[in-house]
Order: sequence, then C-alpha cells, then structure tokens
Amino acid sequence: MQRKPYKKVDVTELIPMYKAGKSTHDIARELGISQRQVYVKLRDAGAIDPHRPPKKHYGAYGRKRVDTDGYYAVYMPDHPNSEKRGWVLEHRLIMSQMLGRPLKKGEVVHHKNHNRLDNRPENLELFASPGEHTKVEHPEILDPTYTEQEMLDTLRRLAEELGRSPVGKDLIGRGPSIGTYYYRFGSWTRAKELAGV
Repeated sequence: MQRKPYKKVDVTELIPMYKAGKSTHDIARELGISQRQVYVKLRDAGAIDPHRPPKKHYGAYGRKRVDTDGYYAVYMPDHPNSEKRGWVLEHRLIMSQMLGRPLKKGEVVHHKNHNRLDNRPENLELFASPGEHTKVEHPEILDPTYTEQEMLDTLRRLAEELGRSPVGKDLIGRGPSIGTYYYRFGSWTRAKELAGV
C-alpha cells in the first residue's frame, strides 16, 4: 500500500467537517490526506474523545448485526449500556426502553423461548443477577446436598487448614463446587464474606 504524501492541513478546516457528521475516513478522502492525520489533529484539538471510537467507525448509527454469541447487537455508541466499541445487545436495549432506564450492572435479560434472536418485549424477562437467572432456568445446578450453613462451614474449615483465604481450585474434592457457591450466594466473593474468610 502506497503512503499518502504529507499535506499540511489546518485543524480549523477539519472540525466543521467532523461536526457536520463526516467520518475521519470521509474527511481524509476528500482532502487527500491520511485518516490517521485527520484523527490525530481532531484528537489533539479536543474534537474527538480518544477513549471512544470515531462516530462512524463501525457503520451507521443503529446498524444491526448478529454477534459471535448469536445475539443481535445494535451500534449505539452513546447508549449507557453500550460496550467499549459502541455496540448494545438488542435484547438489553429493548429491556432498557421498556423500563425507561439503563440496565444496572449484573442485571440479566432472559429470552423466555430460548431463541436469542426473538427480541419481542413479551419474550423478554429481567433478572436482578446471574444467580437469580440460574435459580429459575437451571435449578439442577444448585446442589441440594449441602445447606448454605454447611457450605459456609466448609469455607471456614478450608481457610483454617490452608492458613489463607481459599480460592476456587482449593474446593476440588472437598465439598461443593465454586459454581454452587456462586449460584447460592450470587458470587464467590459474597460467599467468602459471609463465611468471614
């Protein structure tokens, strides 16, 4: 690939073009300079937040695609639930609109019919945490063999034996799995806090 020759461009020329909605790629092509040169000048002038991707980096606002996990994702970089690159899972976006607020960290949106592409509002259900979702959807994971008190006692005994706070691999062959702790108490850290270790 041939490099574009360096051409001196005044940033006052670039800012109005960028604010008019043109992407750094479009501006570079129009002025015959590199996209990097446009981006750096706009960033240094404070017109671009260096921690967010350019407005049209992934395509038009509202563009929809299927992500690697099989969910619809919508490009909305200014939505509070968007990830770093500006994509929001459509089922989370719809639930957010139904509630009239952004989803809180840890809230889980469940597809009642288990079809990840069926994002009709009547097919979506909100759970307060991954643990709550699992209690309803996968009750077989919750090991009924142990009471919560027995599980906390196991953690205390392990901490005493090891002389330190136990980690997940310390549980192997010594009682319930770390997954059982997670689903009973909401998190491994919460279980250890309750056990006082």
